[in-house]
Amino acid sequence: MTRNRSFARIAAALLLVTLAAVPMFAAHGTADFSHIVALGDSYTAGFSNGSLNERHQVFSFAAILAEQTGNKLCQPNNTAADNCFAQPLVTWPGIPSELILTSPSLTGVVNAPGLGAPAMTGFGRPYNNLAVPGAMLYDIANTTGAEKTPVTFEQGTPFPAFILRGLGSAVDQAIAQKPTFLLSWIGGDDFFLAATSGSAVDCGTKPPYVSCLSTPDAFETQFAAILDKFIAGAPNAGIVVGDFPPAVFTQLPYTSLIPAIVLDSSLKPVLNNGAPIPLFGIVNGAPAALPLGSVVLLPSAPKLFTGLGIPPQLAALPPFNTLPNAGKPLADSDVITPAEQAAIAARITAYNASIKKVAAARNIPVADISGLFDRIKAGKVNVAGVPLSTAYITGGIVGLDANHLTDLGYTLMANEFIKAINAGYGTHIPLAPTSRFLQNNDPGTSAALGLSLTTLPTFSPEALKTMSFFTWTPAPAPSRFRSISH
Repeated sequence: MTRNRSFARIAAALLLVTLAAVPMFAAHGTADFSHIVALGDSYTAGFSNGSLNERHQVFSFAAILAEQTGNKLCQPNNTAADNCFAQPLVTWPGIPSELILTSPSLTGVVNAPGLGAPAMTGFGRPYNNLAVPGAMLYDIANTTGAEKTPVTFEQGTPFPAFILRGLGSAVDQAIAQKPTFLLSWIGGDDFFLAATSGSAVDCGTKPPYVSCLSTPDAFETQFAAILDKFIAGAPNAGIVVGDFPPAVFTQLPYTSLIPAIVLDSSLKPVLNNGAPIPLFGIVNGAPAALPLGSVVLLPSAPKLFTGLGIPPQLAALPPFNTLPNAGKPLADSDVITPAEQAAIAARITAYNASIKKVAAARNIPVADISGLFDRIKAGKVNVAGVPLSTAYITGGIVGLDANHLTDLGYTLMANEFIKAINAGYGTHIPLAPTSRFLQNNDPGTSAALGLSLTTLPTFSPEALKTMSFFTWTPAPAPSRFRSISH
């Protein structure tokens, strides 16, 4: 009896030592990846180069994470009975038609010919990836795809109809699948749609919500409600969420590359007493000089070539007098002013605080997406020694639409979510490889367009000089308009 008691004490002690040596994780639910679902907007959907299509959807961060946890991606011929990660695949060249680079210049970024079509609308269950491009938090909780006129999406946008298919809201469809794990990067369009529309206007208290900023209180309430509804419907499922880069709109070419100042034909700043001349636009509802530090949204660049934004005092002078719209103001929606930039950045900071507060209260890990963008900005992200940046065309991370990521960019995002899951749940999911992006992994694209695989990825010094417009930084330079009186 004494020996048995001694053995029991030793066994108990060993058990305590063993338990003490094993990390204890308090993350919500379990790390079961057998049925992953994803909620989000265009980034989670794998939208790239201005398009949703199958060539990039397979590199959505949700799809990459699913593969890294041992799941297979569904193909168009799969059925609801197949055990695979389903996405609302769209045939190439996608919806809208994907942007392609035919020459290294602004006019060389064009839409591929034709239009794609949804390839899995008859799939017999909700998709695993329920991300809808353009979805704000309101949509994730309310939009079903059956609406004749969605309350937040631009009229005619097809995404809710063929992704949600009238089967319920995205969160309802996620719960209906009896999921084991949720990937959630939601709320980005609660600021992103405003930033890319040149706006910093608050959303009202009732829909429609289009191109506006959700208030911090509304954001936190809706964010928490979505997670709580999911937790109630799938109480044992693990969850991971992500935050947002506060200065994302100053890093993306779409909202940062074109300074709102007058340039001459050689793309040098036109100076007045040594200072750049602001473009002409709408400020506080009236035509006026734009505040220095304003940026022109990249899609508005063609308007500049017609003379829009050239101040009236320059409109009669050569070479501006040859431009048909010289002296006319840019629209308010063409420009983000410093005040709007500051308002959007402050709102993102508030959203991040809410995300971390809500997640912490529910033991949900948060992927550090803001930290990823900080490292990219600091030049600390590279692939096989090749530095990456958010530079337009040449940076490797941002696609040709200048506001969504490349396949490589989404892989980096996926790895941040994997790191958060591993830290929160004690798992050892391997990071997704980036080496595959050092080669052309889709020769069919170039072949279909009649482009040369040996020359397409390489630009001559002259071509790079042409592209310098997109990475130009104002610097004092001589100009024949150096001194202009107002």
